[in-house]
Amino acid sequence: MSEMAKAIRSLETARNARKMLPSFYDRGLGKRKNIAWCMHGVPTELLMAFDIEAEWPENFGAFCASQLVAQKFIAIAEQEGYTGDLCAYLTNTMGYCSRSKDVGGVAPESPYPGGMGEPVVL
Repeated sequence: MSEMAKAIRSLETARNARKMLPSFYDRGLGKRKNIAWCMHGVPTELLMAFDIEAEWPENFGAFCASQLVAQKFIAIAEQEGYTGDLCAYLTNTMGYCSRSKDVGGVAPESPYPGGMGEPVVL
């Protein structure tokens, strides 16, 4: 396969992912009750047994970065005292949570209108 064909296939994959991401975050729009914010290694099968759906703030951070809003959330977290030495995924999440708390709902800068679902467990 040529380098050009690989690049084209990669772009097609990115386009498809862009279409699929909103449906994943639709679950945060009140269409599900129990959400756990997880990190790598959490056994999702165990959560499913308790009717809890997993959501990964790190993935949301990447989504924010791809839509050019992560820097705003990171700046909010840093203004609140989180050091720039922390993981950008964490500071994005903390800034997103702070902004969402300030507005009393989903942060308007969220790359998706429903934002992340509110967790019942971390």
